[in-house]
Amino acid sequence: MSHTSGRNRFLGRAAAAEIVFVVALVLGCSLPAAGAEDFPGLANPYAPLISQPAFHVETKVRPIFVGVTSGKVTMPSTSSEWGLKEAFGMDQTFLFLDSMVRFQFGRFSFRCIYEPREIVGETNFQHDPAAPKAQARLDYSGLRLGADADLYQWGMSRIGLNFDQDLYPMIFSEANETPGGVKFQGKEVATLGVHAVYNPISTWYGVSGVVELRARWAVSHTKVTDVAVSAGVKTPETILGALSWRVGYRSTAFELSGANRTLDGILGGWFGEVAYFF
Repeated sequence: MSHTSGRNRFLGRAAAAEIVFVVALVLGCSLPAAGAEDFPGLANPYAPLISQPAFHVETKVRPIFVGVTSGKVTMPSTSSEWGLKEAFGMDQTFLFLDSMVRFQFGRFSFRCIYEPREIVGETNFQHDPAAPKAQARLDYSGLRLGADADLYQWGMSRIGLNFDQDLYPMIFSEANETPGGVKFQGKEVATLGVHAVYNPISTWYGVSGVVELRARWAVSHTKVTDVAVSAGVKTPETILGALSWRVGYRSTAFELSGANRTLDGILGGWFGEVAYFF
């Protein structure tokens, strides 16, 4: 009798467990719909209250027109001053192709950027029509490594701090004004900065707007202040990723010292941009 009663109790518990499992399964399947109706913020995977450890990759190509906005070379010992445009002929705009790849792990991103910058000016030596042509050259080309820490994220939007390290120095050389020419260079620049990317959740037939702002300031060696802002549109998210097209403007102010001279100026220009996210 006790054996039969124990077996009945076991079967009763198994049946109860089965019922609980079925009820839980039904509720689990129906919760997203109910959540979407009653708690839209929590049911939305892009809500800022949801913590989503995520891995994303972003690649970017940016054709940019860059020219000298302003700048000069000064020699304090002789109170001499030469304008980059006026004395060195750096009054043209040059087209460059920048590229970047970014790997995002949750709130942290790591970037590798390649940016060629070679501004060349040509004039007669000391502006003498009878003298041969001579060149001035500003070279700020190479790889840069960066890291982002997002303080706030929602969806594909984010706000945070960043650190960048140039793997190349800024170099200036000229033979326009100095007999025999002169060349001096800075050291690899480290910068701290801020970034903000706004990509709203609302879309128009799946297409959304996107705005990005980046600013950074040197914390060592050559002085650099770099600001870039862009805006455009982004295609719908799919399992294959998404594309965005943007236009923007970038300005880079710099100061470099060497060879008893100081160079300071601003490079600026408009750019287009194509980015792929997955």
